[in-house]
Amino acid sequence: MRNRMTTGRAIVGVLALLVVFSGVAAAEQLHVNESGWWREGGAFNASGTPIQAAVDAADAGGTIYVYNGTYCEGGGVSITKDRITLQGEEANTTTIHGRWTAEKVVYVSGNCVNVSGFTIAGSAERGHGIYVKADYCTISDNNAPEMWYGIGLYFSSNNTLTNNTASNNGYGIYLYGSSNYNTLTDNTANSNKHFGIYLDSS
Repeated sequence: MRNRMTTGRAIVGVLALLVVFSGVAAAEQLHVNESGWWREGGAFNASGTPIQAAVDAADAGGTIYVYNGTYCEGGGVSITKDRITLQGEEANTTTIHGRWTAEKVVYVSGNCVNVSGFTIAGSAERGHGIYVKADYCTISDNNAPEMWYGIGLYFSSNNTLTNNTASNNGYGIYLYGSSNYNTLTDNTANSNKHFGIYLDSS
């Protein structure tokens, strides 16, 4: 009886591990270029706003890899789903531009979102490059120049901002109502009109 129970527990343990690793393997990957987007191994979908189209198509937990180029996404890119990773190929050559009309060039309201590897530019007057109103997000390795707010966190907790450059703005990095466990490390915020890093009710 003992051997059967041990064997049964071992089989259950193996099955549990298979389920866990299957879940990891199942996380989808999407790719974006200036003309459109596609799933790993899937068909190409032409789009005039390919980053937003890929974000809309992705499931929670998906990774969206954006190749070098300039992406004029009009009203900006909005990430409302949880656990999305938006990864640019390289910040100096991969740009999301708001055409000077987007109030928020990249708007993050989903939790556990990662955004890295972009130059974010071209917000509307008094607008934001990256606007986060979410928890447990990581914003890293981005450039956010020449806007009113480079990167802003609003009523957000447990976020990490690291290795971003937010210079030549009105405010480089701005936190409002963001009181709990936000970590800022190795960011550059110089030559801003008012403040490099400004905490308001935070």
